[in-house]
Amino acid sequence: AAAADAGAEIVAFVTSDFEAQGYLGAQYIMELLGGSGKVAVIQGQAGADNSEQRKNGAINGFEENGGEVVAVEAANWDRQTAYDIATNILQANPELQGIMCANDEMALGVVEAMKAAGVKDQVKVVGIDFIEEAKTSISNGELDGSVVMSPYLFGKAGLILALKAVQGQTINADMFWTPFALVNAGNVSQYDGWK
Repeated sequence: AAAADAGAEIVAFVTSDFEAQGYLGAQYIMELLGGSGKVAVIQGQAGADNSEQRKNGAINGFEENGGEVVAVEAANWDRQTAYDIATNILQANPELQGIMCANDEMALGVVEAMKAAGVKDQVKVVGIDFIEEAKTSISNGELDGSVVMSPYLFGKAGLILALKAVQGQTINADMFWTPFALVNAGNVSQYDGWK
């Protein structure tokens, strides 16, 4: 609506499949758990589109792969909030085995909470975004994984599409999806220099 008010026309949109990111991370946790276990989801900001999509994807990824979702909480993308929430979820569910987080900041807080409770080996933790600290944590055998996407490719795709639009070239699709993958201890070295 704002674009139309400004007299702009949207010719294409670059995005990533946020729901599929959450699904992939949860599915990986269930692989690590052998197809069953009590799990939880920590989303970012309740109501925010990307947070809701990642949350919904994680719930589906757990439930379709044998997980029993015992808690879904919002930690507002914040590490300390996620630490506190994960501590409370674990106290209420001592058999907890996995937590999917909507970003790495929260996932790193959850890792610290599980270490403090002495159950990091029991509880698998995966985040999204593959920030530098997540890479280090994965390499150190703490964070179990991170769903990686590419802000660089987001920007590159946006620029190419903008140039095509300005030049009057034909754009054959209205939506362009950027790739993503799951990084873990087995492949983290392949993501050196990722951007």
